[in-house]
Amino acid sequence: EEEKLIIVRIDRTPPKVSAVPTPPPNGHGWNNTDVTVPFTAEDVLSGILDVSRPVGVFTEGTSQVITGQATDLAGNTGAVSVTLNIDKTAPVIEVTSRLPEPNESGWNNSPVTVKYSVSDTLSGVDENTGGYEDDIVSTEEMNQSASGSVTDKAGNASSVTISGINIDLTPPVADAGPDQIVNETSPGTFDGSGSYDNLSGIASYTWTFEDPNAPATGEEGVGVSHTYGDNGIYTVTLTVHDIAGNGPVTDTVIVTVNNVAPTAEAGSDQTVNEGDTVQFSGSHTDPGLLDTHTYRWDFGDGSTAEGTNPTHTYGDNGAWAVTLTVTDDDGGIGTDTLRVTANNVPPTVEIGDDKIIDENTTVTFTGTLTDPGSLDTHTAIWDFGDGTEPVTGTIIKNDLLTELRVFGSHSYELPGVYIVTLTVTDDDGGIRQDTLKVTVQDAVPPNVQLISPSPENTGLCQIINGIVSITGIANDIHPEGS
Repeated sequence: EEEKLIIVRIDRTPPKVSAVPTPPPNGHGWNNTDVTVPFTAEDVLSGILDVSRPVGVFTEGTSQVITGQATDLAGNTGAVSVTLNIDKTAPVIEVTSRLPEPNESGWNNSPVTVKYSVSDTLSGVDENTGGYEDDIVSTEEMNQSASGSVTDKAGNASSVTISGINIDLTPPVADAGPDQIVNETSPGTFDGSGSYDNLSGIASYTWTFEDPNAPATGEEGVGVSHTYGDNGIYTVTLTVHDIAGNGPVTDTVIVTVNNVAPTAEAGSDQTVNEGDTVQFSGSHTDPGLLDTHTYRWDFGDGSTAEGTNPTHTYGDNGAWAVTLTVTDDDGGIGTDTLRVTANNVPPTVEIGDDKIIDENTTVTFTGTLTDPGSLDTHTAIWDFGDGTEPVTGTIIKNDLLTELRVFGSHSYELPGVYIVTLTVTDDDGGIRQDTLKVTVQDAVPPNVQLISPSPENTGLCQIINGIVSITGIANDIHPEGS
């Protein structure tokens, strides 16, 4: 029997399979792209018959297990598994606050703090990379920005930027201009254009005038004007703010307001009669709206009065210069003059009722004299109507009455009817008269004797219409008649 040589190969060891993901994960065990897992096998005895094809992993996820295997020629099978973490989505970073908020003009006048929030729903935020801590912007400048960034554990990164951060920390400079001297009637003009702000610019100019007539809140504008209602020394304050809200910053100017005297108005010239009550009405204008005033009138005849609307009576005719003096409370004086012409008015004379007296009886006449010209002087002449020389009457003032009394006396020697005239003349030539009738009676009736009622005298005594008529011889005691 022929011997045969049989070679027996025994391999009981499975092949060694390896897998190396491409690209490999980072230090946190994460990939942020698609991963290819190739498999390699090694069998030192029988050799490799078959090995799994490479596996591509495209899905995001954590703990994804990829398995591959190899078979050796002996039929042994070996396997290997790798676990993959894939995160291809970038983390989220957002600005959560910008504090303080800018004003309406988009400016801040203090440092700005920007805060961020970050998140990642798969691999998680890599806290070691930072980049999302609070940003503090404190530089004075326009249109600054702040940026934050974040990286997740897979290596995905995101960033965010906030721009338009305007910061002005420096207050403006106020310039109210030079001191001024003006009159009450003239407005002061104020100019704040010398004020400046080098970054955000000036937002507002407010002027206050230390004047109760000015608005309490002041007046707005780079340039303004103001008229003061009274003289004095005033402090004008300019207050400015810049657009960023820095301020208030102030500057002052001193305004000296000189008093302006009032303008007096005494009214129109007047023509009156002496003794009339003359009404005066004064007025004035004064640019000093807060001034107070006194009125003094000089009527030209030595009399004066106070007040706006006095009255005065002129006691004599004439032309009078009436002066109104208006004085303000600061000593400013204004005057105006009008002319009053007072015409003479003749006196009024009244000598009473008619009289009946006896002959050779002294009769006293009393006349009354009134004259609106209280300063007039008078002469009085009595004419008794009997051919005697007129005489000057005596004028007496009755202190209890406003009228004058004019006295005269006369004795009539013959019976009859006489017209008595009182003529009064004032010192300006005004003349008035009044008259009365004086009937002078025979003081003693005649002694009538009927010589004879003889027949031849028949008819010497008769009655006609109730009147006894006697014809005869009478002896009268009157020396000049019978």
